[in-house]
Amino acid sequence: MAWRTQPTTTCSWQRFRPSRFSPGVLAWQLQLEGQKLKGILLLHLVLACVSSVMIGLVWWLHFRGRRRAEALPPYRLVIEFLTVGIVALTGHLGGYLSGLNGPG
Repeated sequence: MAWRTQPTTTCSWQRFRPSRFSPGVLAWQLQLEGQKLKGILLLHLVLACVSSVMIGLVWWLHFRGRRRAEALPPYRLVIEFLTVGIVALTGHLGGYLSGLNGPG
């Protein structure tokens, strides 16, 4: 397992990000025929992009702390909790879009 001994140059969130966005964009193009997004669907897409950036920011803070062998900054907890909230809200909106959280 040589990959465990070598330093990480790319993180896992970057490798899997296209696989998360491509089905949504493909469904948008096929189902809605490229119409302008609005409402919950637009909010879900925006929050998905923000979530991706925030996850990358958290990863970068941890990577930088490990690389420099220094303590992690105390403000990282605020960023991590904010990231968890945004990811949870994105998932909640996704549940409404799929019909799982709808009325009755």
